[in-house]
Amino acid sequence: MSKRPTHRPDCWVTPPNYFFYANDIPAMNNDFMDRIANPEHPELQRLAEQARSGVYEALTEWGWTDPDPETVRNLSFTYYHDWERDDPDCVFLVQDPGPVYDRHRQEFGTIRDIGGDPDPLDLVSLHRRFAASWLVQRNSDFARKFLDTCAEYGYVSPGSDWEGYVTGGGFFDDVYLTDVIKYRTDAHAARHHRPAYRGYVEEELRYVDPELLFVFGGDAWEVVRSAMDPSPVVDVDVDASKVTDAHGHPFRVTSPVETVVVPLVHFSGRIYHSLLRDSYFEYLDDGLQTVTNATQ
Repeated sequence: MSKRPTHRPDCWVTPPNYFFYANDIPAMNNDFMDRIANPEHPELQRLAEQARSGVYEALTEWGWTDPDPETVRNLSFTYYHDWERDDPDCVFLVQDPGPVYDRHRQEFGTIRDIGGDPDPLDLVSLHRRFAASWLVQRNSDFARKFLDTCAEYGYVSPGSDWEGYVTGGGFFDDVYLTDVIKYRTDAHAARHHRPAYRGYVEEELRYVDPELLFVFGGDAWEVVRSAMDPSPVVDVDVDASKVTDAHGHPFRVTSPVETVVVPLVHFSGRIYHSLLRDSYFEYLDDGLQTVTNATQ
C-alpha cells in the first residue's frame, strides 16, 4: 500500500531502517518495557534520571530510608499493557503521567513488597493501579462521563459498574493506555517528543492497530500532528493546530497505521479550568457520531 504524501518536517520522518513491514508487528513484552526503563536516546536518558530523582525523594518522604535503585527505576516510568491478557481496540494517548503524587502513597506497601526485581507483569499491575486511581479518584466525574459516551458507540464496555471496570482490568483490555513521555516528570519539552514518538509510540500504534486513537492534551496532539499528518474526516472550519479548536473533531491518519484520531483537551483542562467545561462531551459525542457515519 502506498503512503499518501505528507507534510511532516524531515525530523519527524522515520528513517528507512526504522520502517516495519505489514507482517512485522512490533512486540509488546518485557523487552519493550525494559527499553522504556533504560532509554537509549540522550534526551530521554536525562528525563529518566530526573524522574528517578523525583521518585527517590518521594519514597524517602514516605519513610523509606535509602530506597534501592531498582525500585526507584521501576517507579520512574509507566507501562500499563498486559501483553498476555489484553486485546485492546482503542488507544488513549496522554501527554505524560506526571510525577509521583501523594495519592500514590496508598500503594506504598505494594511498592515495598514488589521489590526491585519483580515479575514484569506484576510491575505492569502496579502501574495500572496508579492509572486506575488517576481515573477513579482524581478524575472520577470525567472518567465516568467519558466512558459512558464511548460505550454508546461500542468502544468500551463498562457496564453498570464503571469503577470496577477500571480497577478490575476490563478498561485495559478494551483500551491501550500510554503516554507520549513515559517518565514521571513534568520537565519535558518539545525536544523530547520526537525521540519518544519514534522510540516507543510509533511501535505501540503499529502493535495495537487501533480502531480509534484518542489524543489528550496539546502536547500529545502536536506530536500526532507533526508525526502523522492528520486530515479531517469531514470539512470543518477549525484551527487544527490548537487542541481547543480541534477538540472532538475526528481526523484520519494513514501512517504508521490507518485509523481515526480524536483530539481532546486534557482532563485537567476541563476539570480545573472553565475551558470547554460545559461542551466537552457534546463535542466528543458529535465527533464519535461523525466517525460512525463515515465508516458505515
